[in-house]
Amino acid sequence: MTDLEDLIPLPICVEAARRHAREVYGATDKDVALIKEDTVLKKITTGETIFDAIEAYFQEKLISKEIYIDKISLSRSVIHLINILNLSRKNGEKENRLFRELEIFEINFKFLFKYLNDKIRKAKEKLTDESISDRVERYKRRFFRDNPLSTRREDARNLLVTIEDLLLEETDETEIIKKQIQNLRHTYQLEKDMYKIIERDDYAEFKKGLEKIKYAGRVVSQENKFNQ
Repeated sequence: MTDLEDLIPLPICVEAARRHAREVYGATDKDVALIKEDTVLKKITTGETIFDAIEAYFQEKLISKEIYIDKISLSRSVIHLINILNLSRKNGEKENRLFRELEIFEINFKFLFKYLNDKIRKAKEKLTDESISDRVERYKRRFFRDNPLSTRREDARNLLVTIEDLLLEETDETEIIKKQIQNLRHTYQLEKDMYKIIERDDYAEFKKGLEKIKYAGRVVSQENKFNQ
């Protein structure tokens, strides 16, 4: 990903630097005229960012006049200039060469915010998936440890309710898991006579059904990744 400052059009950065020199240090028009887009651009082509190039240019050309700039002060000046341009545009001003640069700035940052939002969304999805998967596995391991050979219908039902409560989002994956849970409830009549025991043979099949819940979710997750 590019440096954040390089999303700001060069003309806006240069104009912000000029305003900084004039407003903070009282630079003369002659001094301000030294800050040119083409000279800053030459430094950018050597691998420096826009802000680095402007800072270096000030050190070369204006330090003898005790006019300085750093990234923080340049950032503030850029923000101030953006606000001024926005206000001028809203007030109906037409003739300003920086309005086009302002549009480019806005487009660049819209793409940036979309990129960041996508990253945040995917990170949250990954954390959610991992968290649900981890908790489901933990509940199942505990259940199998406490019920190695058989279990009461009530305990099996409670496990399924606990797993189902984790499935907050409505996705293809969660719908498949919910159907698997419903099938287990129906097959082993978990809502009836909950004091009864699921005996050894039936319990072995019940455990296989629980494994299908896990694998069904993982299969759908992989399919969703390929379809994205």
